[in-house]
Amino acid sequence: MEPAKFDQLLATLQTLAVALSTPRQMVPVDRQLWDSTSCATYFNVSASHFMQRMAPLPDFPRPINIASGSSRTARWKAGEIMAWADARQERSRQSKRATTSAISGA
Repeated sequence: MEPAKFDQLLATLQTLAVALSTPRQMVPVDRQLWDSTSCATYFNVSASHFMQRMAPLPDFPRPINIASGSSRTARWKAGEIMAWADARQERSRQSKRATTSAISGA
């Protein structure tokens, strides 16, 4: 390798090492804003399923509309999405327990 190319590569690697060693501020997940794709990923469904079936549910958290250029983009508070999913799962568990006890008690 030519000495000039080696020096250039070394300088690039040093810059990269500094950039990687500098800690980045991480936004806690419960404070993040998720787009429809992130929400869909969290629920392991497609983005279209999320937008057509889940987001319109009456008890689903309301989106925050953020202006981006000439359009508006819906974002959801990740903490609200996770709390909604937890509450829905808990209601489902309670419903199953009630059904099981009603069947076994009858």
